Amino acid sequence: MNQKSADFRPENYEDHYERALIDLINSKRAGKPITAKARPRAENVVDLMQALRMSVGADKSTKRRKASSAAKGNADAH
Repeated sequence: MNQKSADFRPENYEDHYERALIDLINSKRAGKPITAKARPRAENVVDLMQALRMSVGADKSTKRRKASSAAKGNADAH
């Protein structure tokens, strides 16, 4: 933790939001047309409910295999 700690110096960082806002204001003052930037397409959209269902299903099948193996092992021991 100590390796990653240091004094915070705000001058070492750039506020990208502030920079973009200032650029927008300056463009508007200059009379330039303001257009919205295209939103980036979401390439890797995950259906969280489907992922959860698959996870729960995989967990159940793993437990069934372990239970089956344990029961088989106990039967062999007797």
